[in-house]
Amino acid sequence: MQRQLCLRGRSFAAARRASTCVLVLVAGALGVAVAIAPAVAVAGPPHALDAPQNGEDPLVAYDPASKATFVAWSDPQAPNSGVEICVLPAGASSCSGGAPVLLSVSSAENPAITGDNTISLGGLVVLPNGDVVVIGTPVKEASVAWESPADGSAFLTSGQGLQNSGAFISPVSLFYAFGNAVGLSDTDVGLLDDYGDYFSDSPFSGPESPTIASSNSNQGNGGLYPRKPLGVSGSEIGAEAAPAPAAAGTDIVVGVGDNYAGPNTTLPGCVNSAGTGYGVSVGTVNGASNAAGTLNGAGLPGYGLLACSAEDPVIASGGTAGMGVLENEGDGISGAGSTYTLDYRRFNATATGGSFGAPVQLASLTGTADDLDAVDDSGTGVYAMWSKDGLHIDYSPNGGASWDGPVLVSEPAGGIANPIIAGVGGGSLLLAYKSNPGPGTETFLQELLAIPASSAAPTVPSSTTSNGSTVTLTISCPAACSVTVTIELPSGSASAARKSSKTVTLASGHFTLGGKGKKNLTLKLTNSGKSLLEKDHGKLTTRLLLTDKTAHGTLKLTKTLRITKKR
Repeated sequence: MQRQLCLRGRSFAAARRASTCVLVLVAGALGVAVAIAPAVAVAGPPHALDAPQNGEDPLVAYDPASKATFVAWSDPQAPNSGVEICVLPAGASSCSGGAPVLLSVSSAENPAITGDNTISLGGLVVLPNGDVVVIGTPVKEASVAWESPADGSAFLTSGQGLQNSGAFISPVSLFYAFGNAVGLSDTDVGLLDDYGDYFSDSPFSGPESPTIASSNSNQGNGGLYPRKPLGVSGSEIGAEAAPAPAAAGTDIVVGVGDNYAGPNTTLPGCVNSAGTGYGVSVGTVNGASNAAGTLNGAGLPGYGLLACSAEDPVIASGGTAGMGVLENEGDGISGAGSTYTLDYRRFNATATGGSFGAPVQLASLTGTADDLDAVDDSGTGVYAMWSKDGLHIDYSPNGGASWDGPVLVSEPAGGIANPIIAGVGGGSLLLAYKSNPGPGTETFLQELLAIPASSAAPTVPSSTTSNGSTVTLTISCPAACSVTVTIELPSGSASAARKSSKTVTLASGHFTLGGKGKKNLTLKLTNSGKSLLEKDHGKLTTRLLLTDKTAHGTLKLTKTLRITKKR
């Protein structure tokens, strides 16, 4: 287990890019010197999902049908080795059953799981039908699986949703390739060990997919683009259904990698060995077979060039937006210049494969970013995350064609380590991470809205009219909102009729808007409001208080509102 932690921890990333790691750690101090303060994301409160000293690198998944969230992480506490899973129903802030559940495999169920060959988390995926699959990986070999319907109920039963009686479902291990799992169908998952160059299409319920006699991924290209990059949080494998005229049940699988650890060979068309690569496989989803035409039979070919002067690619897949890759690019990576950008490239799928398109820039940086992750929601939304002078997120509503602009995530006192995201929809995403607020490392979940907090509050006019009985306001929300509005005359306010000795409520109301847009809110004036408006000759200068309570937190707005009675 220690090998996995070393590969994924920021301390190891520091050995690769020490200056980048320092910038991340002191982002708050550096932010003081920036002329323009970064936009800050709207965030709900962080929720601790476990007890102190039990936090590990998490994975998070969201089911759009049941609106349930799943967070999994390895249990580091001996002798209870296994995978902790927290099931959070829609709107819940704590795990079903009051605590996470330990998913485990005994030596009686699988004789290979014994001694030091313990189980840890390898992958977490939501299948097209909403079922959730947890991939467990022992230290030495292969993978096991647990599965549940979208409500997570199977994980909470005595059987825990363990598949194939605890026997292996795949000879591929994710021990060194954390998170490299993707749903292929309602029955199959794809697993990529790009550390050992193995891929499998495996039925999560077993039996074990066919034996892989030799490396079947990224072979025959001279060893280019090897292993999982160190600056990423997300997955290096993606999949989507092949478009017509491909036969039903045919999937496109894409694997990516960079050449940082590859041979010092000038890549085709590049100035040196710095670059990223990808391989595309097209085949029938059939985890029980490795015949020609199946994904197992095809494997993943040797990766070809994706981009020069690039590193740390991760793939978004799973929604109608299709696949896309997020990566560091720029001539600073190859040493030919000083440009560093964070770019997204959409994958253009065809019936026989496809390729990545031109880059769309999300950010211009002063060096390469860490903690890269990119995910789809169930629609056309794509979400990106990276660490550079703080943790940032960004949202594209149109499949990665354009992006709203990066916003900064406010980090808690204990910091954020090994973050990972899942897309919810409409710019809303879930962030899972580990942090140490004091008593020990814990796993946390937080909901974020990828718009600036400064522009997140609904807007209202500075003046309006009244018919003497009601006041109508047009309120605009940048996202779903649940708003309470109060109009009052504060104590000490001067009016034509009197000087108010106490605060007087003139009107109040509430409304809910399910998404971005405008709504007219009609508020009934109180008797005091009607009287004051008449006494002040149909003109009042009031104070408007607005409170927007959403899953992302509470936003408040106070402003002056001038009311004029229509004659």
